[in-house]
Amino acid sequence: MSTLRVSNIEAKSDPSSSTADEQVKITNSNGDVLLYVDGRTSGITTVGINTTAQSFEVDSNNNFNFTGIVTATKFSGPVDTTTGTFSSDVTISGNLGVAGTITYEDVARVDATGVSTFREGFGVGPLAGIALTAYKDGSIRTSGVITATTYYGSGANLTGIDATQIVTGNTSVQTVDTGSDGHVKVTTEGSERLRIDNGGRLHIGATTGPSNSKLSITGTDATNYITLKNTTASDSSGTRKSIIVFQGTRSGGEVTDLVHIAGQHDGGSDNDWGAFRVLVNNGSGVTERFGIGQGGEVRINAQIGSAGQVLQSAGSGSPAVWATPASSLTSQSVQAEMVGDQTMGTNAWNLVKFNAQNWDTGSNYDHNTGNWYYQAPSTGKYWYKASAKLIDLGADKEFDIALYKSTDNGGSYTIQKKSQRWVFTRENTASVVIVETTGLMELTSGHRIRVYTWHNHGSNRDLDDNFCLFEVFRLGD
Repeated sequence: MSTLRVSNIEAKSDPSSSTADEQVKITNSNGDVLLYVDGRTSGITTVGINTTAQSFEVDSNNNFNFTGIVTATKFSGPVDTTTGTFSSDVTISGNLGVAGTITYEDVARVDATGVSTFREGFGVGPLAGIALTAYKDGSIRTSGVITATTYYGSGANLTGIDATQIVTGNTSVQTVDTGSDGHVKVTTEGSERLRIDNGGRLHIGATTGPSNSKLSITGTDATNYITLKNTTASDSSGTRKSIIVFQGTRSGGEVTDLVHIAGQHDGGSDNDWGAFRVLVNNGSGVTERFGIGQGGEVRINAQIGSAGQVLQSAGSGSPAVWATPASSLTSQSVQAEMVGDQTMGTNAWNLVKFNAQNWDTGSNYDHNTGNWYYQAPSTGKYWYKASAKLIDLGADKEFDIALYKSTDNGGSYTIQKKSQRWVFTRENTASVVIVETTGLMELTSGHRIRVYTWHNHGSNRDLDDNFCLFEVFRLGD
């Protein structure tokens, strides 16, 4: 063994002895150890810093073993260690693999940018009672509440939850399937409001409905309404429209509109006027066939018609049209009377002078002297009635009444025998009698009719004006 002293450097070695000290020690002037190198163990160099004891060692494979704390600005390369303690933040930009158990105490959160792999699962929560445990088979168990925006999967293993319905208080949406009566029902405030049954029928306000109806609504006078609301603001006529469309499928599969029923605004002003329309497809699209306006006016084929017109059929396959009646009802009725008694000659037909009228709606009766006739305003069917009272007729005598008609503007009159009546009633023993004729007859426009009476008392007799009337009423064509 030899010792070399250079100032404060001391080295010892003895190549001939395996136990000889092979050491280098550097001290300061006070003898304090600054660096101590020990090479007595083959292949391992032990280094002491400020001590002759080991601070770290380096072997022939460049393995570095340090017994104290290593403080560095940066570490490069992989870190392979069995234990480690970090007292401040650790950031891992890559993947973190943990073969054992990670325990976090008194930390608020764990931030990981990459992928964290846990081979045996991990637990979250106080150690005394783990709040959530994730297992390597993919299952997660927790003793608390799980809140999520969306849940996926069947939910078959969930407990305390009815998988057939969504419930909040006494309001729910539920699916029911008893084998043949599968349906969906909606309940609000404990009462069922809507149901879709096993036939795809929608029932509102009831659980059943007609079997041939896809939609049935049940309610009361106050609640059984269907509202279609158009939110487009407009005051133009024909806008604010809501339409119910009826469609059909042709043999080739084409679906077409057949009928539209529409409610819409009428008039073109800022008001609440409404109108109703029915539109029918004529092969070129739906077109209006019927309508009712705000004033109650009826529209046929989008036409209202003129005053006095009537709806007239145009025959099979043709639309109905507004038309003026072929024969206008220019006169409906007249009631003429006789003012003042009239003397009637014997054994002759005498014209009864109905020289006044109570009414004449068409001015068709001429009561002027010498005329006393009714003239037909148009061709058609007429009802008539004439009555007369004769004073002081002999007990064995006859009193008759009949209509006469002129077809030549009054040039001549002929008796209408079927209008002639011989039936009379004696009023009292004074031989006062009343006769009457009534019936239907056809008149051509311009024809005239008068009333005549006949008696055979043998001398003149008077008609009592209080009991003589002539009435005509036009019935129609």
